[in-house]
Amino acid sequence: DRVNSAEPPFRFFLNFGYRARLLKKLEKAVCNRYCQAHTSTAAAHAGVDPDKVAAVWEFETDDRFSDAERAALRLAFHAGQVPNAATDDDFAACRKHYTDDQLAAIVATISTFGYLNRWNDTVATELEGLPHQFATDTLGPQGWTPGNHT
Repeated sequence: DRVNSAEPPFRFFLNFGYRARLLKKLEKAVCNRYCQAHTSTAAAHAGVDPDKVAAVWEFETDDRFSDAERAALRLAFHAGQVPNAATDDDFAACRKHYTDDQLAAIVATISTFGYLNRWNDTVATELEGLPHQFATDTLGPQGWTPGNHT
């Protein structure tokens, strides 16, 4: 089984600081540009170093990311693809670092952003000032643009 959790993942979401850090880590793999701007801003407000926020696109090779973070990001990257490319190996790597409840919350986060990505890209949700500016300043040097969210 990939996820063996009886714990509802939504309780895990209530810890905003952890959620913001997790969302930032997952954002490159599973988020559109609107969500990238928001999760980047939220992560910085939760205390994640803006340089690490900007480096998330190099999580596999950047020394600022732990093995646990790499495992979660790799799962998110694979699960965010269409068709879904998550493997048993991705889950095995995550199990080295996360409990079943935490893994369920990671998968729930990935799934939630799948919905938000489709919604925001389909309706071209306008990006608000603060996240737009933060993403432009922090992620722009790595190629981020607002896309259709202007």
